[in-house]
Amino acid sequence: MSVLYQNLTLEGLARARFKSVQQLADMLKWSYSKTYRIIRGKQIPDANEIRDLSIVLGISSPEDVVSLFSLL
Repeated sequence: MSVLYQNLTLEGLARARFKSVQQLADMLKWSYSKTYRIIRGKQIPDANEIRDLSIVLGISSPEDVVSLFSLL
């Protein structure tokens, strides 16, 4: 895992990159509740949701994607 993401959870990264969950949800064109459930680990994202979230959060390394999403 990249040093950049080493101590971050998916929620921590999302909150570090966006002012609010609503702002992230708006970027993804998802509802607030879906976005909140996914970044909190209450809902497991499907492959398309993982791809979309990774792009918006700027996660490009496959290893970083696996590491962040395996914490859910």
